[in-house]
Amino acid sequence: MVNVTEVVAIEVEDRPGGLAELMGLFENSGINIEYMYAFPFGRRDRAVMIFRFDQPDAAIERLRAAGINVVGGVDVYNRVQ
Repeated sequence: MVNVTEVVAIEVEDRPGGLAELMGLFENSGINIEYMYAFPFGRRDRAVMIFRFDQPDAAIERLRAAGINVVGGVDVYNRVQ
């Protein structure tokens, strides 16, 4: 069985405390993170994080307002090759 879900990819700094700062954007927002995972993509100072939000459009709006780079699927694919 296959199930397709909408996820959001973002580019973040790969440094201590970076994830904690990112999570602060969603504290008391009413937007839930169902799951997430991360991977580096060849540059030591950057990583891509993949999120499954219960409200992806609201999450993208919040991320962009905070200056976070939301990455498209083709761009993620090209970066990890």
